[in-house]
Amino acid sequence: MTDVKPSVIYCSATGTIHAMARRVAGAGEKAGAEVRLRQVPELAAPERIAADTSWS
Repeated sequence: MTDVKPSVIYCSATGTIHAMARRVAGAGEKAGAEVRLRQVPELAAPERIAADTSWS
């Protein structure tokens, strides 16, 4: 690939989407792309995050 610069932008509360995003980025890099992997901040209220053990 020539001059391909995709961005993989994701939000991952539990890590599952993070792992998927890394696999997508890795595939792009293997194909010759310059990949940017970016995680956006969690928008849920801190109280809600604290109440759900899967987020910690």
